[in-house]
This record gives sequence, structure tokens and C-alpha cells, in this order.
Amino acid sequence: VSPTNDQPPRIVINKALKTWALSTSTITSDYLRAVDRDSPPEQLVYSISEPSNGVLALASDPNVAITNFTQAHLDRGEIIYNHTGILHNSVQFQTIVNRNFQVSQHHLHCCDRHN
Repeated sequence: VSPTNDQPPRIVINKALKTWALSTSTITSDYLRAVDRDSPPEQLVYSISEPSNGVLALASDPNVAITNFTQAHLDRGEIIYNHTGILHNSVQFQTIVNRNFQVSQHHLHCCDRHN
């Protein structure tokens, strides 16, 4: 009997990332992690909606917005969020992990530097 890849990925970590207004923060697997026993981190692909007041990018190319990344990118600390807008209590973007379209909301919280 061959194992089949029939279970959807699961979001096991989805923590808020506190960041300063107009700053850059790294999003790691400490904040967002999906697991799938049938797939390595390189095959767990997140597709995102455009976040408000900023962009997600690869740390190696911070000026180019991305719309997808892998769990492996998060594990290696290669995903950054550049906050570029006005200060809000919360900035959100939607993540969709590949296969069966499991949806998870990930939140970024922006903090005033004076607090």
C-alpha cells in the first residue's frame, strides 16, 4: 500500500507580529507555521492577499512585493513585512496554504514607537 497525500496542510502556529510603524520586520516560523506530514516545507506554499499599509517581500529583494512564499522561506527567516502606511491597530493579510485551500488569517500589529 502506497501512502497518499490526502490530508490538507494544517496551520499550527499563527501568532501576531508586533512591528513599529514605517519599519521592516521579519516573519518567521515562530509566527506562522503550516505542517503536512506528506510534504516538505518547500512544497507548502502560501498565497497571500495584498496587506494594507505595507508589502511582503523576500529579505534578499526587499523592494519587490511578493504574493506567495513557502514554509521553507519562513523557516529560514527570509520573509519580511515593510510597513509603509499610516499607523493602525492591526494590519491583516489572508494566507492560503496549498492543497485543499485551507485558509488562515495572519495578523500584524503595528505599535507606536512612543508606547
